Amino acid sequence: MLPEVEVEFERYIANVIPIHLIYIPEMRLVGRDEVRMLMREALDGISEEDIRAPLTTTTILIDDSGPLDFYDGEVPEPEHAVPILVRTRASYAVLSHRWLAEGEVTYSEMMRPRSHRLHTPGYEKLESFCKEAASRYGVRLAWADTCCINKESSSELEESIRSMFKWYRNAHICIAYLAAATSTDDMSQDPWFQRGWTLQELLVPQRIKFFGGGWRPLTSQLYDVILSDGDLEGDEAVSLHAAIEKASGISTFDLETFLPGTHDLPKRLRWAAQRRTAKDEDRAYSLMGIFDVSFSVAYGEGEQRAMFRLFEAIIQQCAHPSIFCWAGKPSFRSDALPSSLECYAGPEDFSWIHRKATIDFSLTNRGLQIKLIVIPGSLTTAPTPANLQVASCFQCASPVSIDLPLEEGSVKWVCSWDYVALGVFTFFETPDAVYLPKDCAAFLLGKNDSVGSLELPSRWSKLETSKVLTFQPRRTQTWWQFWQRPMKSGTTELFPIPKTYLQTLWL
Repeated sequence: MLPEVEVEFERYIANVIPIHLIYIPEMRLVGRDEVRMLMREALDGISEEDIRAPLTTTTILIDDSGPLDFYDGEVPEPEHAVPILVRTRASYAVLSHRWLAEGEVTYSEMMRPRSHRLHTPGYEKLESFCKEAASRYGVRLAWADTCCINKESSSELEESIRSMFKWYRNAHICIAYLAAATSTDDMSQDPWFQRGWTLQELLVPQRIKFFGGGWRPLTSQLYDVILSDGDLEGDEAVSLHAAIEKASGISTFDLETFLPGTHDLPKRLRWAAQRRTAKDEDRAYSLMGIFDVSFSVAYGEGEQRAMFRLFEAIIQQCAHPSIFCWAGKPSFRSDALPSSLECYAGPEDFSWIHRKATIDFSLTNRGLQIKLIVIPGSLTTAPTPANLQVASCFQCASPVSIDLPLEEGSVKWVCSWDYVALGVFTFFETPDAVYLPKDCAAFLLGKNDSVGSLELPSRWSKLETSKVLTFQPRRTQTWWQFWQRPMKSGTTELFPIPKTYLQTLWL
C-alpha cells in the first residue's frame, strides 16, 4: 500500500467510519480492526496512476471546511484524490427508518451466529436494506442504528450519539425506508417525517435514496437527493422534492445546500419543533450535529434540562439575536430562553434580521446577561366577556413612537407589573450611539417598584407572550433634531437612539 494511502486509510478507520458495521457478504458485525483487514486488499491496489487519473464520476469529499465538489473528468490534487479513493473503495451505507414497535434486531442478536437469529420483521428489514445497498451501490459495509451500537456500553452509546452526524455525512449512500409510503404522492404522510432523529438523517447525508413499503423505490433515479446538487431533472425529482418540502417544511435549496452550524437558527429550530422522539432528551441530543455543538449525554435529565444545555452550547458559538425569536413558556433557568422546541413553531423564520445585528449576551449564574435597548411604555387593556383585563396594545412616544397591537390573551399577568417596556434585541451599536433597524424584534419586560420586604432594587423580567413581538419604529417630533442625522447600513435604514436606553439585564 502506498504510504500516503496508508496514512489516509488509518485516519479513515479511526475517525470517520462507525464503531461497528455490518459486513454484508456474511451479514455479521465487524469492528474497526476487522474493517481494516477486510478493506486492505481493495486499497492495496491503489497506484500512483490512480491518484493522478481523472475522476470517472462527480464526487463529493467532506472535510472540515465542508463539502468539496469534484466533477466527472476533473483531476483533483493528491491531497484530495487520496481521500476520495479511500472512501470510494472502503465505502459504507447507512439506514434511515422508523423503528418498529417490536422485533428490531439488537446488537446482541447480531453477535449470534446467523443460523441462530430470529427472522423477525426487523431482521427482514435489515436484510432488505443490506441487499439494496450491495446490489445498487456496490458497498460491502452497512450501518443501522438498531444493531450497530452496543447500548449496554454507556461510553459507546455516548460516542455514537455524538458521532452520528459524522457517520451519516460520510456514508456513500443513505437508504431511507418509508414503510407506509406507496409513492411520492403519499410519502409526506409517512411517520418518518415526524421523528426527531430523521431530521438529521434527511439533512446530513451526501446522497439519499427513498424506498416505500415492500422496498419499492419511490423513483427510478439512482439517487433522490444529492448534496450541493441544485439541478432537479425530470418530473419524478420535482414531485419527490415537493413532497419532502410539504412534509418537512424544508425547501429543496435548504436541503441540498445544508451545512452544520448556528446560522438560520429559528428556521432550523422550527423544522425540529414538528418532530418527536421516544426519549424526551433525544429532542435535544439529535440536534447536536445540525448546530455543530457538543455536550454530554445524560439520559434521565429530562427534556427541559437537555434543551437548556443545547441552547447553552449554541450560545457559546452564536452572537446573533435570532435565537431570541421565540414565544411561549420560558426555561426554568432563564426567562430569555425557551422551555421547548415548540416555542419556535411559528410560521416566520426571521430571515429579515440583519446578519450583522450581533449583540452581547452570555449565560451566568444570575441567568442570561444581555444588552437590550429598553424602551419604557404602557399597555392599554380591554375587558373580556368574563370581565378580565387583557393587554391590547403596547404604546410609547419616546425615544421612538411605537404602537404595537397585541392579540387577545397573548400576554399573561398584565396587572402584576408597575412598569412595562420593550427590550429590543435587534440593534446596531457604535461607540457613540445605538441604532434600530426599520424592522425590530423585542421582549416584553415588566418590573415593580420594589421586591420583597427589604426594598431591594427591582429588575426587569421578561413577560410570557404567545407571539414574537415585532414592530417598526417611527420617528417623533420630540426627537426631530436627532433624526436629522440619518444613517444607513447597506440598504437598511437605521434609527439612532441615545445610549442611555442601552442597558445590561439579567433575565
